[in-house]
Amino acid sequence: MTHPRTTLCALLLVAGLMGALVAEALAQSTPAANRYTTGDMYLQVDVVGTDLDAQTTTLAIRWDASWRDAETRDAAWIVLKGQRDDGPLPPLQVRAEPTVMANRSSDGAQAAFDVPGDRVGFFVHRAAPGEGANRWRIRVPWIADAADRVTGVQAFGVEMVHVPTGAFEAGTARSLRARKAARGDGWIRFTPPAPLSALFRADPDGEDGYGGSYSVTSEAPIAIGPDAGNLYYLDARFLSDDFTSGDKTGTLAAGFPKGYAGFYQMKYEVTQQQYVDFLNGLSPKQAPRRAAPDSAATRLPNARHSITKRDGRFQTAHPHRAASLLSWADALAWADWMGLRPMTELEFEKSARGPEPVRFREFVWGATEQRADGFAVDERILAPGGALAAAEDGTERVDGNIHILMRPDEGVDNLCTPGGDNYHPWYPACRELQGGEAGWGPLRVGIHGVDSGGDRVAAGAGYYGAMDLGGNVAEQVVTLGHPQGRAFRGTHGDGRLTAAGTATNADWHADADTLFFARRGAGWTSHPNHARTADRFGALSQAGRARSYASGFRAVRTAPE
Repeated sequence: MTHPRTTLCALLLVAGLMGALVAEALAQSTPAANRYTTGDMYLQVDVVGTDLDAQTTTLAIRWDASWRDAETRDAAWIVLKGQRDDGPLPPLQVRAEPTVMANRSSDGAQAAFDVPGDRVGFFVHRAAPGEGANRWRIRVPWIADAADRVTGVQAFGVEMVHVPTGAFEAGTARSLRARKAARGDGWIRFTPPAPLSALFRADPDGEDGYGGSYSVTSEAPIAIGPDAGNLYYLDARFLSDDFTSGDKTGTLAAGFPKGYAGFYQMKYEVTQQQYVDFLNGLSPKQAPRRAAPDSAATRLPNARHSITKRDGRFQTAHPHRAASLLSWADALAWADWMGLRPMTELEFEKSARGPEPVRFREFVWGATEQRADGFAVDERILAPGGALAAAEDGTERVDGNIHILMRPDEGVDNLCTPGGDNYHPWYPACRELQGGEAGWGPLRVGIHGVDSGGDRVAAGAGYYGAMDLGGNVAEQVVTLGHPQGRAFRGTHGDGRLTAAGTATNADWHADADTLFFARRGAGWTSHPNHARTADRFGALSQAGRARSYASGFRAVRTAPE
């Protein structure tokens, strides 16, 4: 006969084990705090030493706020470039997997590597779940083309987040007519029926042909059009009769990246220092084609563009500020030079929404206008004052979880006056930045993640940890609304440009007379509506060589198998 005390102890033991298992399961399903945090130190990649005879280079790789949780992780993408006496910096191929020489990470995190088949660069990330600061010294074997006459090595890197393979929902949760009917439903004022031109699943019997959000469940071809089950979209005409976000037809072939397959995405937008490094790595003939003329920065002095040229070298006073004045052609060239590629519209939505269901009028950081989502009542939006440090070093205080529309609309009275007829505190910030250069323009990347405490809404982050997917500078991506965009096959850059400084991938169409692309996520001059995950207001643009104060770029790379 079993003693009652023994039975009780056994039950307590089982209960304890069950509790531990439940706690472990909850921990595994909870995103790491660093997923939605900007660290004190951005990625730094320094060349410690190079042996030209052995063709090896030792690198010191450091960055803060790294993580790996049960769902995803961050990483650094590193490319090596050869130095020579003249011409652009030629790319070096990674010969074999890098070797860890020393590990000084704060929590002892071990490094793991992913080297893609083209060996243009490599990913380094945490080998096991955890979060902290990474401090690794590694040795990288490389191969140089003998014709490049390499005399030294430079290294360049960007922080990335991993978007895992998996299904997701694209588009919006209401028909166009239902969006129009909801205009008075307590949402942001002075707005058309947002989200504009959003994707949906076609249903000829549904209202406006709407059949719900579109589920992307594989990388199989997707037909676009009004037939049942297709991917479709409608333009909400409110600006002019010729406004369009695409031709509403065609097929996304199997090779067009749809977001189902895993990919790495830059955690931050291209910074001014990253673009400066790119310009300084080009030839004297290439660089002028990729640099905004000095006159551009004087047309709008407060646009906070600080890339200048002195004594034949490009420089910037604000290395971590998002780079604006980038054309689509500039963005493609930078992606090619870094061995990356542009992302598509569908990849943008996957990275913003993740596996979560579609919610009406959701922003890319996971909130709607409702008070329960913590958007309208964010104290940083409502509180007066605020400062922006001149060095943009992480001590800044800004106007909320996303910094868009920092100036009020002209001709609208009392928009920024408490108690005024048109007062709407979460519409614009209603003042210029205080401190630093003041004015209007992009901020340093990841600024809202500095004091977010790991909260996604406060950080203004996409589901998988990409910062500033809405606001700051608009994301330039591959459009699905034009044959040129639909011809994209997801090829990666090889590190080399044409003599004129143009990307060389045929499916990118970088040398086309007219470049078609899309803008998603909104920039600092945009209406807040365009920071909604499903909004496609700028989904068909053709000024591919024009530069905008509100447009930037972030690249992606298909995850190695």
